[in-house]
Amino acid sequence: VLLDTLRLTAGFFILLFFIGCATNKTTENSFSVTELYSSGNKAFNNKKYKDAVESFKKIKIEFPESSTTSKVRLKIGESYYLDKKFEEAVSEYREFLDYHPANKNKDMAKYRIGMSLYNQMLPSELDQSKTEEALKQFKDILKENPNSPYALKSSEKIKKCNERLARQEYSIGNFYYRTKRYRA
Repeated sequence: VLLDTLRLTAGFFILLFFIGCATNKTTENSFSVTELYSSGNKAFNNKKYKDAVESFKKIKIEFPESSTTSKVRLKIGESYYLDKKFEEAVSEYREFLDYHPANKNKDMAKYRIGMSLYNQMLPSELDQSKTEEALKQFKDILKENPNSPYALKSSEKIKKCNERLARQEYSIGNFYYRTKRYRA
């Protein structure tokens, strides 16, 4: 009985040791929100967008309740956008809007979603789904806030999207005309 008790006690202390080692953070690897945000901003300002995203994402993951979370989400989207990673930018801006729908920067985020989609548009003879998505995004900006600082730019992009879609329709009609398939 005494031997079993000693084995249990020894096993318990070994277990505690391993748990302690697994959860023990070293102070040199942990940074504060301020340090990470400063590091991210420095990388962002130096156009090192990948590094900026890494710093900002650490804040988002390690400090989800931080007061800088809305700024961080926006900066991640902006970093992706400026790095021409438009799919990722759309995702981050949408996340920003989902979590912060009343934020003062919501119009900018919506416009950047539209521009990210716009920048992915294909030539008029190919699939125009990105053009249609961008058009919808720009129209939503005008519908929701016609006095937005992005309203005029959105109007210009709406016109360009409509022109692209019209060119596609013309190309399709022209194809059927040239192939004498008038009923199609």
